[in-house]
Amino acid sequence: MDPIQQDNQHEISIQRLATKIYRDDVRPALERARLDVRLLLLDMEELPTTRVGLNKLSAEIKRIVNDVYGSGWLSATEEMTELAVYEAAFYAGLMTKSFGDAISKPLSVPPDEKIKRYVSAALMSLDGTSPKTAVWAEFVKDNVGSVGDAYDQQVRAAFVNGETVNQAAKRLKTVTDGILNSRAENLVRTGVQHYAIQSRLAMAADNKGVIAREVPVTTFDNRRSLICTGIQDEYGQRGWPAGESPIGYPPYHYSCRTGIIFLPKGQDSIEGMRAAVSGRKGEQAKEDYEARDSRTDKKVKYRGRRDQNIFNTSQIKSSTTIESWMRSQPRWYVDSALGKSRASLFLNGDLKLNKFTDATGRPLTLAELRRVDSEAFERAGL
Repeated sequence: MDPIQQDNQHEISIQRLATKIYRDDVRPALERARLDVRLLLLDMEELPTTRVGLNKLSAEIKRIVNDVYGSGWLSATEEMTELAVYEAAFYAGLMTKSFGDAISKPLSVPPDEKIKRYVSAALMSLDGTSPKTAVWAEFVKDNVGSVGDAYDQQVRAAFVNGETVNQAAKRLKTVTDGILNSRAENLVRTGVQHYAIQSRLAMAADNKGVIAREVPVTTFDNRRSLICTGIQDEYGQRGWPAGESPIGYPPYHYSCRTGIIFLPKGQDSIEGMRAAVSGRKGEQAKEDYEARDSRTDKKVKYRGRRDQNIFNTSQIKSSTTIESWMRSQPRWYVDSALGKSRASLFLNGDLKLNKFTDATGRPLTLAELRRVDSEAFERAGL
């Protein structure tokens, strides 16, 4: 099997592990924290009536969240660390097999402690509404702190509105079941990817004499972000010299699915086949997709055989560019992947996919895109 196909299959296992860590460690810890704060409120019988009382309650809420929810993240991070040790060995074996006669001996694997130190010290840079660059521990600390802040804000809102402690407790459940659980799951998936990628890089650093290039591998489907679309378009064939990424390393954003594979000296581009989830042509496929899309605020994803009337899974050459592949898709599919305005700029305005982001990978707004290429807007009729 080609290394990129094995990478795709392995990525599924990585995402399953992320789901397990979220369900077994992080989500239960968040729920325990909510219940403990709820008991704190119910024991009080009524909310404080003074600023001093509210501040005292706030401090206790944050202590509970830090202790209870924080423990869940400690367990999650331990599992991610175990993953990192496994990943380094797995990728050393995978690349050794794929390099074949290009190398004289198997790739070496760093000692476990070296991998752990490498990953824990590695910076993660995420794009988003609040871009951040920090080590993993800082992202966890921020997430735990944000839960304490959210609970505090809900209690203070209940106080301002003259609500009871029961009403305040219901507020906690609403915010937990919604945005806080969503943020927690996104961070787990992002952390798992960070630990997996950094462990592979630790292995690559120990094999500098063999590994010559690094190539980002993004999933060819309609759920791919603009950031990763631009990266695939710019670097998806030849990548960059090992250890010299001009754009940093995945994850590039929350819940990023982009990976990294390596090329030996003498090989300038990836070879073999890769999986792709295309859109089926025809009005029926479009109607079926839109019927699903209207029931969710997220991009509809392929769920297996039940979606064979909408999507088509296939194997395509790894040398296929994201540009040519996207142009071969039905219009509804391109709309779902890029958004209608950007799809028009791409298909009708001939704007290259890597132009949708700046040099750092940040997605450009439509106003910024107009300044980059106003003629593309004219060609697209926008």
